[in-house]
Amino acid sequence: MKKTFIEKVAIGIIIFVLIMILVMFSAYVFIGINLFNNPESVGSWFSRLISGFNTK
Repeated sequence: MKKTFIEKVAIGIIIFVLIMILVMFSAYVFIGINLFNNPESVGSWFSRLISGFNTK
């Protein structure tokens, strides 16, 4: 049975969304592990972020 163009696009979008969910989950796990091992990194990141807003 031949698939139509719409079916191919729908399957492609579904596969893309599933891949993006896996990538985001991996990023969350990676960030969580780094935060657990090195919690002071959040403070330094936040201070750099704030200092970037205060420069004029």
